[in-house]
Amino acid sequence: MKSFTEIMGLTKKYNVLYVEDEESIRTNMADFFEKIFNQVFVAVDGLDGLEKFHKNRIDFIISDIQMPNMSGLEMVKIIREHSGDIPIVITTAFNEQDFFIKSIDLKVDKYILKPMNLEHVREVLYDISKLLFDRARAKELEILQVKEKINRISDQLITKIADGFPNPCIIFNGEDVRYINDAFCNLFQEDEFENFLQKRISVNNLFSKREGFMDSLESYDDQDKIKNRVTIEGKKGRKIYSVIKREIDIGMDSHLSQMYTLNDITWEEYQKIKIKNYSELLEEIIFNNRYRISPKRELASEEESLEFATSTTPKMKISDHENALLRRSHLYKTSASEYVKELDDEILKELQELDQLGKEFKYSAKVFQDDKNIATLDEIVIYLSKYAHVINLLFEFEDLSYAVRSLSELLSSVKEKELDDKDIKKIALFLGAIESDLADWYQLIFIEKNAQDIHYLDSSLFSACLQIELILSSDINEMESEEDSLELF
Repeated sequence: MKSFTEIMGLTKKYNVLYVEDEESIRTNMADFFEKIFNQVFVAVDGLDGLEKFHKNRIDFIISDIQMPNMSGLEMVKIIREHSGDIPIVITTAFNEQDFFIKSIDLKVDKYILKPMNLEHVREVLYDISKLLFDRARAKELEILQVKEKINRISDQLITKIADGFPNPCIIFNGEDVRYINDAFCNLFQEDEFENFLQKRISVNNLFSKREGFMDSLESYDDQDKIKNRVTIEGKKGRKIYSVIKREIDIGMDSHLSQMYTLNDITWEEYQKIKIKNYSELLEEIIFNNRYRISPKRELASEEESLEFATSTTPKMKISDHENALLRRSHLYKTSASEYVKELDDEILKELQELDQLGKEFKYSAKVFQDDKNIATLDEIVIYLSKYAHVINLLFEFEDLSYAVRSLSELLSSVKEKELDDKDIKKIALFLGAIESDLADWYQLIFIEKNAQDIHYLDSSLFSACLQIELILSSDINEMESEEDSLELF
């Protein structure tokens, strides 16, 4: 007889569905099952049990037969249509031939007669858990055997691989996979990689399909190596790899084999985004100098002074790029849950800073709105700069980071004498809108993760930033209507 410790050593990792209509039996047995299983889902009849089976991960089922609404055998029959190998234990007070014939047809694994003997119950549960354990081990061994079969190639190939560097690597001989190293195996989720090993899917299905990345190894470009990048949604979020292809002779036949090596460039790609944004800031200086001549400018000659005094500042124009941002539409919407799942752990840690930052920004925006104190803008400039820094780490949001950072730069140059009460009131209004949008952006995308489109707030944020730019431009009066209303994009 197995000890309680031995039984729990196998059962503790599994979830069980227990179906029983008699309350006293159900309560007592559920308490016992909760001690030895990972999770117990209790149902009062077959209909309730069927619903819980479809909503939860169930490893095996323990069910009574005679129950209202739906019997245990009726429930088992429906479950067997979806899962032919899940272990099922039947508890019954009946000992009739017809019942056993029906249960055999439904592939019932074990029986427990009522009244239940606790020691017998333990033995049955141990046997079922051992069955699940053996199946899992057999599956692991099958995967190992497939991998060993793939890797059973010549010593010459092993030598060539050993001479290379330990990056993820896969080698093809024609269309057949001849070798994969451990680093390549560890990139992917187990279920997904098992499908690849069992040839249910091709290696190209392991790569994420995204614009700007290779969708297959066959699309490798020998002429433009920069294009050869793949993105993979693996165990640690989304990663980006550069792909290097080499042709090697492994002595299999007269044809050369193709070796693809992957190099992790995720962090470098984030840095490229930073450099790109900084370069744009230096080149365009959109919000600082574009719409007015700096008062600090030194005039070199009297002619320049005359030209400066008589020149008129051009009306503000929104570029095609900025106009497109305001009306941005995404043919392929990305949900928040999909997007966050792809982010690197290091990026997610940095995003946590936005929680406290948002509270501080909200307070300063409220103070500015209430007191109209221009000095409060210095604090808001700091918060916007920090927001831009964190957002800058995210793929898909480089335009938003640029807009927020540029607004911060613009506000830092504002002097009290440049603004009248009406301008301050308008700026306070739009800063409040920006604070509210940024708070919703962080909450709905990275905390609740229920936004259907991660770019749903882009237009609102870009519009508010540009409206403040309009207010601070020298021709704001020309841009206002007779009713002194603001145009919202």
